[in-house]
Amino acid sequence: MDPHTHTPKRRASAVEGMEEQGSTRKLKLDLAEDLWSEDEHRGLDKEVLNAYGACPADGGGAAWASIDVLSKILEQIVTKSTENDSKPVGKQRTLDAAQLLHKNTDLREMTAKAWQEESFKEIRNSILRPKASDGSLPELGDTPSAREQEDATFKSWTRDFQGTADETLFAIIKNYLHWTQALDDDVEGAPYANLALIVNSSGTGKSRVVDQLGRKHCFVIPLCLRREGTDGYPPPDREVRDWLLKKRSKKQELNNAVVAFLRALFDIAKDHIATISRQYRGDSRAAHTIFSELMNDGGDFKTPPKYRRDFYVQVVDSATKVCSSVLISVVRELIMYQFEEKESPMLSISLELNKDVRTAAKSFLDECGDNTIAVLSFDEAHELGENPIMPSDSSSGSGSSQDGPGLSGETSSRAATRASRQGITMFSQIRKGLRSVLKLNIMGLYLSTSGKYRVNSPEPQHDPSSRLAKAKRVMLPPITELGLNQLALPLNDPLTLKHVTTAGYISHLGRPIFGTRWDTATDGLRNQFLDFSLCWRRRLSSTFIISCHPERVLEIVAGNLDTWGIHQGDRGEFVMSLIWMAARDTVAVGGVKGVGDRRPWDPYRHSVVSIMDFMKKLLPADYHQELESMHPSVGDGTAEFHLAFADCRLWCNHFIQVQDYKVINTKFLCALLSNGIGVLCAPNQAGIDLLWIGLKGDEIREENLVLILGQAKNDRRYRTQPKSRILDAMDPVKLDICAPNRSIPIIRMVFALASQEPGVTLVPPPLRQSPRFTSKFTSYDFWFAGVDPSTFGCVTAKEAGHHRDLLALSRPLYDPPLPVPRNLENLDRVEVLKGETMTTGDARVNMQREANSMRMALKPHFPHMWHSLLFKEGEEEG
Repeated sequence: MDPHTHTPKRRASAVEGMEEQGSTRKLKLDLAEDLWSEDEHRGLDKEVLNAYGACPADGGGAAWASIDVLSKILEQIVTKSTENDSKPVGKQRTLDAAQLLHKNTDLREMTAKAWQEESFKEIRNSILRPKASDGSLPELGDTPSAREQEDATFKSWTRDFQGTADETLFAIIKNYLHWTQALDDDVEGAPYANLALIVNSSGTGKSRVVDQLGRKHCFVIPLCLRREGTDGYPPPDREVRDWLLKKRSKKQELNNAVVAFLRALFDIAKDHIATISRQYRGDSRAAHTIFSELMNDGGDFKTPPKYRRDFYVQVVDSATKVCSSVLISVVRELIMYQFEEKESPMLSISLELNKDVRTAAKSFLDECGDNTIAVLSFDEAHELGENPIMPSDSSSGSGSSQDGPGLSGETSSRAATRASRQGITMFSQIRKGLRSVLKLNIMGLYLSTSGKYRVNSPEPQHDPSSRLAKAKRVMLPPITELGLNQLALPLNDPLTLKHVTTAGYISHLGRPIFGTRWDTATDGLRNQFLDFSLCWRRRLSSTFIISCHPERVLEIVAGNLDTWGIHQGDRGEFVMSLIWMAARDTVAVGGVKGVGDRRPWDPYRHSVVSIMDFMKKLLPADYHQELESMHPSVGDGTAEFHLAFADCRLWCNHFIQVQDYKVINTKFLCALLSNGIGVLCAPNQAGIDLLWIGLKGDEIREENLVLILGQAKNDRRYRTQPKSRILDAMDPVKLDICAPNRSIPIIRMVFALASQEPGVTLVPPPLRQSPRFTSKFTSYDFWFAGVDPSTFGCVTAKEAGHHRDLLALSRPLYDPPLPVPRNLENLDRVEVLKGETMTTGDARVNMQREANSMRMALKPHFPHMWHSLLFKEGEEEG
């Protein structure tokens, strides 16, 4: 099929109708508005439940949420909603319900939740849409098409490379090669192989920087191992991918394939370089530049250039022939082995192959020219870690090496013990194969996202190589330095909030994928990008998302902190940042009913929020009137809150943690504000844990900044009563955050999150002020106790439970050990069990305190006779 005429895949985010095709029921995709009244919704819900049945009361185990079950429920929702022709629901292309749910986890979770709650209104409003006035279907959900997205990604690679990431990468590679060549292989701690991982998140430019490396600095042989069915660019090199990822049942078979592949790769590359030297004689471009252009320019989103496809067809053909010759040699050696004493046939043949790889690599480098550096780049390298061969399957007939026969030439009787740590994979064997070129100017690069790199980079003690497991050799450190904001647009002078909140400016911040796609995208694709930004780009600590579905997000993060590499915080500052962002998001998206209501999306109008609105969402409604008339808690100011912060706004959509105390200063804060960044303070920062930056007016200048300082307490000693010493420590002048006597007041908040009693205090000014004490700043102070809807207006009861789970993870000792499912809280038997669990938890905590000398300041570490001497009556026990 011509790749330019393929049918584009639909975006799996909506459904709108159904028809029969043979025995398979199909669902239509798209996005829509609410077409039904509340009574109609309830009637349709009842029809769905009558047709399929209610969700089992006990959940029915894992089966109740299976795709097979949920797809049938989704079909019923669509069927019942579209049976009545009076509703203007359009017709469109189809997709299997099961396939749709498999690809769209949000829709799957939404369907499961709706079935449990017996209300399908949210799904109906999310997946069904009306016709236009002329009877046609609006283009909102169907545009941009998959083809438009693919074209934008493909074109983004044609724009000039920006930044210095390629120069940094080349310098690192040269430094790594110097280390491998300077240290003898018998030196303990020497590099194991000429191989390093490039690890970073999706869209940070890993593939593009390697492409630029080949165009500008050295020879790069790129391989993309992307599997079919997974979208992305560059497209996969199918011939070599299928050959490398072919399942092999024996270790020796895997070894032979790896060595044959490396030998063939160097041989074919040498031939191509020789051809380039002849055909492009007199060309001013370097040979590596020409080779890189031939390997990467042309083709389309799904298909590599013809030159590259032909290159890898030759490599695979050559490698297959080498493997066939190995098999013939094995038979010959086995016959000879029966009649005379010789080395193990497998070992001798593998050793011979090992020498051939080095010879082929050296010949390739000689053809490239003096002092040439060559790079083998494996994109989507985690695929090489699949299909491990476990020890029981890895017998190779005779003898085994410390790192696999044929790749290092060393034998060891402990191979089975080593392999039991982790199965042998194509990754581990290619890594060993690269040991044959350890002293040559050849470097292997494995490109992987941060979530998958452990597949190919286990902890040393779990590595299948005994050299690495025993720290006799080390892997070269992973490379993560790709840079952010490489495409940032220049700033205006004077710098204004309106300028830094334009869609064009924001899209060029952060990962390069956003800016490059923005520059090459159609208007429809830009709209989709902005929708994505509004719903999903609220990040905390540059790591975590908190918009659109806060309850579900909190539930997920509470159970995945270790997996996602998110730190729960030491004092509750992570939870504090979540609550702050939730209040801000509630303002930002609260007035938006649907996608159409924010077209065209303007961050200045839709994402910049007033401080007054933010505070009203943070506080429960009962405190709103008190907030408006609140006077300063500290300082000479007399203005009520709503007047003091008139024309003051917030622009912040994520937090980052700074590592230098000097950053907490108004000079740096202006720069952070221009990127919409809130600050999670450096560890041990005095006085404050978080800082948000607001602005009075529109010009971003130090004197116009509004500072919101926060301190989190996850200690039960801090309850509903404000502690003046805690607030006094949040002195922005003494902390060198700002100059004294600023005209704009600040806001200070303390979150006493561990308090079992909820409460809010808007701290009033003191009744009497000492004439000797004059504050150098004016502040409005707030004390929030506990995590509860009565404490925070933006937190639901369910969200409060998730927040408490996160807080429990921050405490050295916490209870109860068993969380209670929240949908069962009203059952009497569960209430009894909760009390029993709390009692058991208290006993367990006491036992831990008795055994842990680090907890000696808490009862009952010491024997009872000491208590009256060490602890005052009624003293808080922690």
